Amino acid sequence: MTLSSVVLRLKRLAKRASEEDGQALVEYSLLLALIAIVTFGTVNEFGLGVSALYSKINTVVPKL
Repeated sequence: MTLSSVVLRLKRLAKRASEEDGQALVEYSLLLALIAIVTFGTVNEFGLGVSALYSKINTVVPKL
């Protein structure tokens, strides 16, 4: 499931929940979308850091 499909599903849920009872659902959906975006960015940055670390190790350690 991609991030864009999650956002699309959340938009659909927001349209359905136009009554006051659905307000909590919309708030939770927006919170979930924010958490997903932050998680995606964090994992991406972590991956770039690990890649850079392995590159440094590869240049320092002689090839066997």
